[in-house]
Amino acid sequence: MAVVGCIAVYLGVFLLGLDHATNPIPAHFPTLCTAKVYLFAGGFSLAFGSIFAKTYRIHKIFIGSRGGFVKKKVGTMDPFIGLSDL
Repeated sequence: MAVVGCIAVYLGVFLLGLDHATNPIPAHFPTLCTAKVYLFAGGFSLAFGSIFAKTYRIHKIFIGSRGGFVKKKVGTMDPFIGLSDL
């Protein structure tokens, strides 16, 4: 997920280089501007959200092991349930 988010942000940076001089069809310029916003917002949410989910999972594992043993298992998909709400 983090890799997909980073790729989306990099594509947004590529679209930042396009302007009226480099865009052959001026009618598509508003669509490109909107795509920049969606790529940056979606890419940042995916990259940051997946890294945060991994950190949260490690936090839950170490907090749960304070009693000497892990009382509740943390599944591999549990942190991504919150990420899917984005």
